[in-house]
Amino acid sequence: MEFSSIFSLFVLFSFILARDLSQASRVQPRHEEDQGTMDTCYPSNVVYPHRCQGNECTMSLSWRDHEEWVEFNLTAKTQGHSVWVALGFSEDGEMANSDVVTCWYNHGFEIHTAWTSSIGHSLTLSNDNKDSVALLSANYSNGAVSCHFSKRKVPLSNSSIHVKSLSQKNWHILLSWGQLAISRKNDVSMSQHAVKFSTSCPCDVSDCYQMCLCVNQLRFLLFKLHGSIMIIVFVFLLPLATIIARYYRDTFRENWFKSHMTLMLSGVVGMILGLGFILGHTGGKFYVGPHQLIGIIAIGFSVIQAFIAVFRPHAGKSLKRKLFTFFHRLNAVTILLLGTIALFWGTWYIHKEHKMALLWMYSLLSTALLLFLLIVLFLELRQYRSKCTVINPPVKYRKLDHPSSDTEDEDEIFVKENPQESSKKHYASPYFKEKVIFLLYLLQSFTLTGLLSAFIFYRTSEEN
Repeated sequence: MEFSSIFSLFVLFSFILARDLSQASRVQPRHEEDQGTMDTCYPSNVVYPHRCQGNECTMSLSWRDHEEWVEFNLTAKTQGHSVWVALGFSEDGEMANSDVVTCWYNHGFEIHTAWTSSIGHSLTLSNDNKDSVALLSANYSNGAVSCHFSKRKVPLSNSSIHVKSLSQKNWHILLSWGQLAISRKNDVSMSQHAVKFSTSCPCDVSDCYQMCLCVNQLRFLLFKLHGSIMIIVFVFLLPLATIIARYYRDTFRENWFKSHMTLMLSGVVGMILGLGFILGHTGGKFYVGPHQLIGIIAIGFSVIQAFIAVFRPHAGKSLKRKLFTFFHRLNAVTILLLGTIALFWGTWYIHKEHKMALLWMYSLLSTALLLFLLIVLFLELRQYRSKCTVINPPVKYRKLDHPSSDTEDEDEIFVKENPQESSKKHYASPYFKEKVIFLLYLLQSFTLTGLLSAFIFYRTSEEN
């Protein structure tokens, strides 16, 4: 109990420290001396994905200051013939309480101002802010939208309270696009965004000579640590613990339980640390989504699994032991399944805009999953065949006490001792081959885990 209390305090302290350092280490936008000069503005002040160039970018934004107005040029690669693109100004990088300018294309362009509620998921169009924005030009070609508009730096006195002043402070930039929903009555409304991006630090829109390139290195590190630890847990630790408990009890004899317990507890600790890292990355905020919900359920089941294992019934054939064994195995399979789904979903989330990176990650994850399924199938068949293999025990002979009358030499008359034993099954135990198989799986899973972790560290985009 003392150890668990100390460990809980350590995890809590690590999370608080990571969150505080994350908030304290926000960096301001930096100038890129290798692009642009004082005579010309940046071609793009904000780009998505991070560090993309030209046609590689899904969305881009540039601006220029004109005393009372700021001129913006927003471009996006969209899908469909009725779409919207949006630029938002947020105090903390979240959608809630943001000032938004939307540009609609539906057989023509329209410019609208809007604001989001405190919850952040509902967008309200505002008709009393038409004097705050002006559409200068727009273009649509094969899904590529370009919207050129201007916005007042200081809101008019009759403007809505939701309109942000661009001259008094810097704001986080929000970029998004989505489809327009058209009803049977030809009413047009905005559907949910297909792409959403926000800068991790405020941007100064009065300075067009800089690229708003702000990456919080600590937050980025926590994000990558979360992904790497979850890869290690669900690709290496938990599958290995499952294989040892299921197929290598006789091979490792009394050491199998220690190995199984060590790997499982390491996996649970790793999941808790991974959860702490991602909460540190988000500043303590929990975002609801399929990946997050599935991951939380998997972590919860893992903690329950470890807790129940401590209070497991004594070994034997009692009903309690049988029930424990059944639910213990069922829960283990559920944890592995949920963890695998969470890995694939999380991979799509961070690499959905990078098709080649997504392909590589999916290939490595699929290889690891296929390897695990093949080794399980092979060991299941081997275990089944070994139980059906009969090896006759060494035949023992004894001298007959009373040989039959037709025996010529009494000393040479022997019979099998306990002939019934020859019909008993004795299972083969090819431990050497099993150890070789185990070492091969260990090497391959370790290699795949290393490749996946390295890929997360060196190929994950910084805008996440």
